[in-house]
Amino acid sequence: MEKSGKICILDEAQALQEWQGGELAGHGYEVFATSNLYQFLNYAREMSPHLLLINVETGASSLLDMINADRFLNDIPVVIKAGANFSPEKHERISHFLFSPFSQTEVETVAVSYCSGQQIHDVLLIDDYDATADSALNVLKRQALNCFEVHNLCAAQKYLQKNFPRGICVCLPYEECRKAEDVLQYDKIFYVENPARLKNIATLLN
Repeated sequence: MEKSGKICILDEAQALQEWQGGELAGHGYEVFATSNLYQFLNYAREMSPHLLLINVETGASSLLDMINADRFLNDIPVVIKAGANFSPEKHERISHFLFSPFSQTEVETVAVSYCSGQQIHDVLLIDDYDATADSALNVLKRQALNCFEVHNLCAAQKYLQKNFPRGICVCLPYEECRKAEDVLQYDKIFYVENPARLKNIATLLN
């Protein structure tokens, strides 16, 4: 039977790999889960997974630097689970955050989008993970829009290879918007620095 996709999990606490690994495997994904950093990196290189799922309390930045420097891994979307003692730091390799408590549906939505794709979201939102990002997502949700949020252009490109949003909203500082404009090729792309300017985006998607 063909697998739904491949996911590699690093989980220091061994709680996520037992629960999430089992759930994802039950949905047809090929899953490798470990608490050992070097096993994680070696298997990820061999698997060429669609997604990296990471749950660490410390050392996340150095781990992400390793992934970013590895030519076999540096274009794979990275999901970080933020534990109680984890302090989010901006890093170019973080594609998604999962803040506890999170649901199986959240993980499944991300996994499906990168693995099998064929999702039709209203908006692909590309933003930073900070208070502004939360504001941008909330502005879109208040318009009853179905959104898929990413935090870097690499993840956006991976998403667009298999999915078909009605439009793309880039809510980033000016220079990063300019970079996105050079990278993304799509019919409806909206660039905004101020999330408030997204409040009428639903009418522009029609």
